[in-house]
Amino acid sequence: MVSPGGSDRPGSRPSPTRGNQAGYRRGRRLLYGYLLAVFLLYFLILLLLVTSRYPGVRENFVAYGLFTAIASASAVSGYILTLGRAPVAFYTSDGQLVIRERFGGVRRFPIGPELRVTVYRRIPMGAFSPEPTEAVRVQYGDRATREYLLANGTLEGLPELRGARTDG
Repeated sequence: MVSPGGSDRPGSRPSPTRGNQAGYRRGRRLLYGYLLAVFLLYFLILLLLVTSRYPGVRENFVAYGLFTAIASASAVSGYILTLGRAPVAFYTSDGQLVIRERFGGVRRFPIGPELRVTVYRRIPMGAFSPEPTEAVRVQYGDRATREYLLANGTLEGLPELRGARTDG
């Protein structure tokens, strides 16, 4: 089990754990806006169905169930896409970039020439973001790319990432 800001191996010199409040706040605000839109559309369409002058539409409970399932799936996917991309914390330990993800996972990326950190979008302060954030891709070699929503300049600010390729 990895402790926050460190590793299990004795003698490792972890960097301080850096939280990700900016990414979490932006993800949470985006989620609230998205959920508001989904629920407004859901209740508007539900109102139209219930007040329909055609009895076949008003009495089709299978359609109501399917419509509710689709709205629920949209809400869950919105939760995963907005908050799932905002990790809890990150740090370096034993030559690795360690990212603690929102849903409990821990991703480890060895720091070196095969590690690629790319900022693909810088997001200024605004209604959904109380402080600047950036969308970052992290990839090691041919492995799948992971995308994260972080506070502005956080990964590039880690001196331990000097061996990695950073683009932005």
